[in-house]
This record gives sequence, C-alpha cells and structure tokens, in this order.
Amino acid sequence: MKLLEKNLASFRMNGFRLTPQREAILRMMHLAKGSLNIQSIFQKTREYQPSISLDTVYRTLNTFVSLGLAERVKTKDMEFRYCLLRSKKNHSHQAICGLCENSIQIPLCPLDENFSSILEQKGFYVTNHYLEIHGFCKNCRSH
Repeated sequence: MKLLEKNLASFRMNGFRLTPQREAILRMMHLAKGSLNIQSIFQKTREYQPSISLDTVYRTLNTFVSLGLAERVKTKDMEFRYCLLRSKKNHSHQAICGLCENSIQIPLCPLDENFSSILEQKGFYVTNHYLEIHGFCKNCRSH
C-alpha cells in the first residue's frame, strides 16, 4: 500500500471522517517537496477545493499532527511549517534555503540514543527534537 493510501486509511481508522477538504489537504501535502507554511498549504489546497477556509486548514493540520501523519516545525521567524511524515517510524529534519525558503526533508536523524541517555542522566527526558539546517539551495546559489 502506498503512503497516501496508508495515510487516508489511518485517518479513517482513528475515527475521523475524511471530508473532501481533509483529503485535498492530504493529497496536496503528499505531492509537496519539503515543508510548507500555512499560507502555502491554504493557497495550494484552494486550487482543488476553492471553498476551503483557512480555519479548516489549521484544524486539519492540527489533526494530522496529532495522528502522527505530519510534523509541525517552528522556523527562526516563529512561523510554523508542516510536512507529511514519510515513515511512521521516523521523524525528519529540514534543510531550509535562506532566500527562497524552499526546504528539503532529511529522513535521517543524526542524534543517537547516547544523546538522549546523556540528557536523561542529567534529569532531562527528551520527548521530541528537531534539527533545522539553514543555508542556500542550488538555484539561489547560482544567482
């Protein structure tokens, strides 16, 4: 079963109704490369669902995050970006271009169990982490 079908099935199995708006957001994010901010998600989804509201997009993204289908990341500008998780077992990290703000999803995690163990020895329990790499993409570097 492909990722999109798994995500659609997961949504239903968790007792949520799969409305045309929710499905449009999920399909659009499935096609996206990297993370998107809320306005980009809203505008791209409106191409498929012109009547969708910004409030529906916010609520749907929060649902995706709570179901483990997507990640929400706060950027240095205090803006949230969202991306679908390509694997239920892993989270991902982002490389974000400082000029065009395009991002690349990195499916690897450089932090190993030793890192968490060191923090736990200090009395700190890790519940989540996120690595964000800033730089310039190939297109922006060539200009």
